[in-house]
Amino acid sequence: MSSAVRRAAVACTEGTIVANNGSCSARLRFPPDFIGFQGHFPGNPILPGVCLIEAVLGVLESAYGKSLRLRKIASAKFREPVRPDQAIVIDCASSAEARGLRVNARVSCDGGRIAELVLHLTAS
Repeated sequence: MSSAVRRAAVACTEGTIVANNGSCSARLRFPPDFIGFQGHFPGNPILPGVCLIEAVLGVLESAYGKSLRLRKIASAKFREPVRPDQAIVIDCASSAEARGLRVNARVSCDGGRIAELVLHLTAS
C-alpha cells in the first residue's frame, strides 16, 4: 500500500518539485477523496502521519529520480493535522551518510509547522 500512497501523494503536487544541492521543496494539496483520508476519521478527516511520511518519500523520489526505501524514522513530530484541500509545503534537506541518506523534512502550512521528520533512507 505504501507505494500506492506515495504515488497518489505525488499526484497531489501543485506545480513542480524544486530540487537543488541536496534539498527539495514541493507544495501539495490532498483532495477529500485522497486514499489516506478513507476511514480516518469519518466526518472529521485527518491525514494519517504515515501518509505524510509517504508523501515526503514521494517528493524525494521525484526530486532525485530514484526509488528510496525508508530504513529508519529517527524522529517524527506531528504538531497539527492535515485536512482535505489544505495546501502544505514539504521542505527537505538531505545529506549522505554511510548507509544512504539522512533527511530532515519540515511540513508547513501558511508558515506554521505541521510536522518535522528525521528519516534515514537507502536507494532501492
